[in-house]
Amino acid sequence: MKRTNDSRYVDMVFKRLCDHPVLQDQNLFEKPMYWFMVLYGRLVSQRTELALRCDNLYLNGFSNAAGEWFSFKDAEYVIPGSTQLNFKANYASLMGNGDEEDDAPRGGEAWKKLIGLELGLRYILDAIEVLADCHRKETPESVLKLAIVRIVVVFIEAQRFPHIRELVRQAWSNPNGGKLDEFGAHLIVNWKDISCALLIWDGSADKNSWHKISEAKKMKRKLGITTAEEALAAVWPILQSNDCSH
Repeated sequence: MKRTNDSRYVDMVFKRLCDHPVLQDQNLFEKPMYWFMVLYGRLVSQRTELALRCDNLYLNGFSNAAGEWFSFKDAEYVIPGSTQLNFKANYASLMGNGDEEDDAPRGGEAWKKLIGLELGLRYILDAIEVLADCHRKETPESVLKLAIVRIVVVFIEAQRFPHIRELVRQAWSNPNGGKLDEFGAHLIVNWKDISCALLIWDGSADKNSWHKISEAKKMKRKLGITTAEEALAAVWPILQSNDCSH
């Protein structure tokens, strides 16, 4: 698998939009460049490694402490030699019973089930340990799914959204932990539309055209985001989507 590391990550995959990083074009069916993130539980032996696609920061797979890799059902690109799980990586599958037909990239209406998700450190350490100890035939699917959701929200969605990053910071500094709120949960499934609106706005000669953009209209209705400045404040890396409105 092709790797990159933190020191080269930004140089290899970003360009800038109003000082915001923009990810490279997505090539979903080709072997991607990966950014690997190693996480440890309460013990050094409780180790998992996440394989994140550099073109969209989606979780493509993870390893257990023994170095065995796991990937998701119906993934566009499967990590060679990995064990394929019986569920997909989207929230519709992760937050449901595994047999949903909702193929929305970010999980359709499943975002509502994310509201109230515990973000405290002890929950995250528990989640890391579930992945580190993962064995397909022994780990209960519901336990594994919830662990993956917590890991994705805390370590991946928090990179995309400053609001979620702040919630995680507060949860980890508070002995009582903290939870994902409704706004944060709704942000998660609207990254593409926010990114598209910003890319279209940036490419337009008329910088007063924000309210005319289809995705911007959605953002006003769903999230109360009414300007490009508010959209820029809501995201950090911007997704280079293949299917923006124009």
